[in-house]
Amino acid sequence: MEILKNTNNALPIAKDAKKVGLMGIHSYHMICSGLTDPDAPRVSLTDAFKAAGYKLNSRGIETYEACLLNKKYRLKAPGSTCFRPKYRQAYDEFKFFSEDLVENVVDLSDVVILTIGRELCEGETVSQTEGAYLINKAERELLLAMSRRCTVKDKQLIVVLNTAYPIETE
Repeated sequence: MEILKNTNNALPIAKDAKKVGLMGIHSYHMICSGLTDPDAPRVSLTDAFKAAGYKLNSRGIETYEACLLNKKYRLKAPGSTCFRPKYRQAYDEFKFFSEDLVENVVDLSDVVILTIGRELCEGETVSQTEGAYLINKAERELLLAMSRRCTVKDKQLIVVLNTAYPIETE
């Protein structure tokens, strides 16, 4: 993945935005389609935005990257029927989400990007459970907190669904 020049305002990012806040574990740990090697390098939005010349919120980066290193935040994805479950993992978003982090990321950014991700193994069906087809409680709370803070501060909020299938977000 690469963020290119915003030629003719093709990206949904305000033309004058210079500072980007990233929220959601999948902003830092993107899901790669067809990736069979879990140890293969993955590109993050942080790398892409830095390469495009944007300044990123350091508090968000420090918080999420520290959690990525801690394996206890990895979970078996809800409803997974994957025959190789170690490849079908999720992160517990709520373990490191806080109102203070939301305020910091929103207040010190021109635009905020929140990423929600879902993995799917080959041949696997999607269950109608929270964390699979439905957003879970932590994701819902994070979406609401980000939306409220962005509205109060008149900041742009972009939600990216890094998913292998459609999910219900209402």
